[in-house]
Amino acid sequence: MLTDVERFPFIASPSDGNIGILQLSDWHYGIDIDSYYNEYNPQIAKDRLSDLLMQVIKIVNEQRLKKLIIVNLGDLIAGRIHLTIRFNSRIDVIT
Repeated sequence: MLTDVERFPFIASPSDGNIGILQLSDWHYGIDIDSYYNEYNPQIAKDRLSDLLMQVIKIVNEQRLKKLIIVNLGDLIAGRIHLTIRFNSRIDVIT
């Protein structure tokens, strides 16, 4: 049974202008997959990052952002912690 939870009061911070947030996660850079369902490798990752950069620059300019907060949510590189990932990793990004 859920009980009522007291809400935190909203306190507006002083305005610094428009602020954007860019969340990055699960790139798994270094992994090489070519299956019936998907293809992904370091070159595709670089191409996607280039596209993302162009889109971010466009949005920053269009929205006249004064700040851009970049949040790394993890898994940007493919570690070799599992056996299947070791077989699919093209680049040793850990050592």
